[in-house]
Amino acid sequence: MKEYEVAIKRKQPTCGGRTPYDSRIIEIETDDPISFVKTEEKEEDLEMKIERSDDGSIVIIIDNPPYHVVEYSFTEI
Repeated sequence: MKEYEVAIKRKQPTCGGRTPYDSRIIEIETDDPISFVKTEEKEEDLEMKIERSDDGSIVIIIDNPPYHVVEYSFTEI
């Protein structure tokens, strides 16, 4: 298993004076970041955009309009 620091940035409606994004950082162990995201989101049909960089980091963006936009940034630690 690999260890990752995961930055999760979730778009939310700005009504009530809330900020446009809710962000948190967690540490996890997984061999499959995509499965981790599917488990976290608890939805069957997710439209995901996956970007992998040379340094091993992975960014998974879920875009289900109008407000459900979530970005998971995985950095191996």
